[in-house]
Amino acid sequence: MVDWSSMQGFVDKFARKHTYLRISVTDQCNLDCLYCRGRAPREMRADEDPLSFDDIVRLAGVFAKHGVEKIRISGGEPLLREDLPVLVERLAAIPGVRRLGLTTNGTLLLEKLAALKSAGLTHLNISLDALRASCFEQMTSSTQHGHVMEAIFGALHEGFSPLKLNVVVIRGVNDSEIPDFVAFTNC
Repeated sequence: MVDWSSMQGFVDKFARKHTYLRISVTDQCNLDCLYCRGRAPREMRADEDPLSFDDIVRLAGVFAKHGVEKIRISGGEPLLREDLPVLVERLAAIPGVRRLGLTTNGTLLLEKLAALKSAGLTHLNISLDALRASCFEQMTSSTQHGHVMEAIFGALHEGFSPLKLNVVVIRGVNDSEIPDFVAFTNC
């Protein structure tokens, strides 16, 4: 059993202080990406319960008391979790939490952007593995490319800056788009 009360922050054996916590709120995902196939379950099994929002907030509060200042919500696809803006609001209210981020595939983001921003979300990472819709469909087995692109521009409009894009490059699939990604992110 760890005595949390005696800890003065999280320091590893190289004397690096860790102030960042990543919390996965679900294993579920609504895409079937080439690089994930066979690794993550498409649907939650009946015997697997994700942590409740109360449990997540309680754990995040303990970490914040010991120096964690940045929390990133991830998954699977975290926006599949019901009422995610409620969790964002609760995490943003924890004393000591200065930055609250979300990593998403962007397919469900546009409709929830304003609520997430209003709840206290400060940073966004959006996965975009292809700029061409046909390549996106090949990589993700999804026709949601347009939704993701709209979410990216919507996030910029909502003031998420810097906005980070995550790209998994696969030789022979999307590697030809690398120069286009450089141009796209420098505009």
